[in-house]
Amino acid sequence: MVGDVPVDGFWSISLYIADGYFEDSSEDGCVLNQFNTQTDPDGSVITNRGGCADGRPN
Repeated sequence: MVGDVPVDGFWSISLYIADGYFEDSSEDGCVLNQFNTQTDPDGSVITNRGGCADGRPN
């Protein structure tokens, strides 16, 4: 969970495979940032990584 990110501009979480490339993702989950994540009412962002086929955001 990322809460109160200490930046005034752009932030990003990027996921790479061992070869240094983005993993193919049918859910576009390789890069998360303030433009493609869902923010909770308190302003925090919860990130879920891997195997979340139950419809959870991020």
